[in-house]
Amino acid sequence: MSDPEDKSLRVVPEVEEYGEPEGENGDNHDAAGAEADALGHMSRRERFRKRGIYLLPNLITTGALFAGFYAIVAGMNGNFVAACLAIFVAGALDTADGRVARLTNTESQFGAEYDSLSDMVAFGVAPALVAFSWGLSSLGQLGWVATFVYMACAALRLARFNTKGDNASFTGLASPSAAAIIACSIWAWVEYGGGVPGVIGSGIMAAVTTLAGLLMVSNFTYFSPKLLNFKDRVPFVTMVFVVLGFSILMVDPPTVLLFLAITYALQPMSRYRPAPIPSSEITPESIYLNRRAFMKNSAVLAAGASLASPAVAGLQPDDDITPEQIATSYNNFYEFGTDKGDPARYAHELTTDPWRVSVSGEAGKTGEFEYADIIKGMMVEERIYRFRCVEAWSMVVPWMGIPLKKILQQFEPNGNAKYVEFKTLVRPSEMRGQRSFFSGIDWPYVEGLRLDEAYHPLTIMVVGMYGKTLPNQNGAPWRLMASERRLPSTLFDPNTRPTLPFNGYADEAALTLKVLLASLLSAPLVWLAWRVKLDLDQPGSGLGPDAGETLVHYLGEWSLVMVLVAFSISPMRRWTHYSGWLRSRRMVGLFAFSYVLLHFSSYLVFYLGLSWQALFEDFVERAYITAGMVAFFCLLLMTLTSTRGWQRRLRQRWQQLHQLIYIAIGSALVHLAWLTRDGYLEVALYSLWFVLLCFERWSAGAGPRFSLRRDVQSPPG
Repeated sequence: MSDPEDKSLRVVPEVEEYGEPEGENGDNHDAAGAEADALGHMSRRERFRKRGIYLLPNLITTGALFAGFYAIVAGMNGNFVAACLAIFVAGALDTADGRVARLTNTESQFGAEYDSLSDMVAFGVAPALVAFSWGLSSLGQLGWVATFVYMACAALRLARFNTKGDNASFTGLASPSAAAIIACSIWAWVEYGGGVPGVIGSGIMAAVTTLAGLLMVSNFTYFSPKLLNFKDRVPFVTMVFVVLGFSILMVDPPTVLLFLAITYALQPMSRYRPAPIPSSEITPESIYLNRRAFMKNSAVLAAGASLASPAVAGLQPDDDITPEQIATSYNNFYEFGTDKGDPARYAHELTTDPWRVSVSGEAGKTGEFEYADIIKGMMVEERIYRFRCVEAWSMVVPWMGIPLKKILQQFEPNGNAKYVEFKTLVRPSEMRGQRSFFSGIDWPYVEGLRLDEAYHPLTIMVVGMYGKTLPNQNGAPWRLMASERRLPSTLFDPNTRPTLPFNGYADEAALTLKVLLASLLSAPLVWLAWRVKLDLDQPGSGLGPDAGETLVHYLGEWSLVMVLVAFSISPMRRWTHYSGWLRSRRMVGLFAFSYVLLHFSSYLVFYLGLSWQALFEDFVERAYITAGMVAFFCLLLMTLTSTRGWQRRLRQRWQQLHQLIYIAIGSALVHLAWLTRDGYLEVALYSLWFVLLCFERWSAGAGPRFSLRRDVQSPPG
């Protein structure tokens, strides 16, 4: 019994100590002796041949190593085009050495290790140092941090490849592809006369370098060139496309290669779903099948399990049940790791039988209880609930559980009990996430419900799912689950939206995201305000000799960036499976229009002197102003109709109206292209951003839809 002032009933799993398995050191000596005997019977010539290396593939690997070294030296000497080309040469040689080794049957462990070290120099160290010499050095500490992050990620990527291997696909962006992104970015900048980058250019390069590094250690699945088979027959038209591709490449090599590198790096995101985990890595049913014996006593697998109606369970008729493979392979248990696939990979290490529960606090019965005794004889009900994670992704799962009220009543809570506190198991030896220094969580995890919430008929302790015993990766042996609830409708306000019960975690997560986004979206204005202050203190020091022109161009470019960010919200929701992005979409859109309005106002003040007649003349006579005004009016109309009231009034037409975003961004890109005088790299990058987003929307079925109709009139008479 706890302190009487603590008005809680605690349910805590009992921690058990397990001994270490016996080692197998004795067998190692026998193995070593057998190996020595085998070597003793080998001839001297055979042993000498065994210590040799294959020359041809290792010469090619040495060439790749030299190309990486040359790229570093060329970058230090300011010859950045040569440095970038050397990185591409290293990539070609890296592809060749493996194929030559396989074709000539000269593969070896030495060659694999040598190739890995060569890759670290050519694709880890060389691109990072070239980028640092080119522009990151001007950023000070930020520059060398971005450089080191890339090199560290490259080392981790190569280490993961050496231990796990990639056959049919790559897990994480391959280091040659990441190096190609950096090399193409620098090459394109230098080729178009960019010269030494300024603060903005260096900042973009730091972001690109860091992002390329993070993609290398991500869990995205990339197509492996190893699957290409040049021996098979292909249609004749394939050769035509190859020739056409080479022709396009020769027209503008840096831009085309940059486009291809970025497209390859981002292609998994356009089709991203929870990565299917091989059945060999998912906790097998045999791990928890031994619980079936006592689970049958509690009717978990009884044929007469009752099914709550959709209205009671919070399931809408149009909600599809999530496939079992996804529900058991995509979870959020930080006890096993921060990746959504870690529970399925590592949960089998946790022993859940036997399992004891510790109960303390304001209850008549306290102490330690066997889990099997607690649920013995209780009827299990099947409930189809939409499970919503704190991070706001959700799944519709047929759970099997026992009402929490029935379980708590066994322990006879007294009148002082106000809430129920749940505390998770702490067993770092079997849950690797708990022993991770980077988890950032103070274990155990504690959750609480008010007693009335715990007694709600929809609150259950889940012991199974999909008609089976609950797997380890989904919280075995049991977990707390509460359904969605709907607030009652009124005569004038019918409620059709599900509401989250009890804690409102999704609202908190969405609010946190909004605050973070608002801070990031405000940063360009804060920077502009600082430059204006410098210019007021000393004219020309913050905004240059023509302050008005600087303001107009600065706000114009950031307006386009913000509109593209707003256009990226829906794809971000699909990529991350986090619906909280949608709650921030209108806020981001309003930020974007605020930048557009500031850009238009600065143009009206500094260029036209608030002359509406001059504005009309520019609109009629200057094509780039016409394009800009088209974008402005499209965004204005979308902003005015962005409220819920206009959504209800316009209904389906609201979606059609807001497809004006495509016209707005296209007109803005034309506006920028007409104003550009010194190279089109920025226009190309923004256009690429827009095209990739359009491709993602169309592939997801969320792109614009157009229908052509022809009115058929009856003949007179």
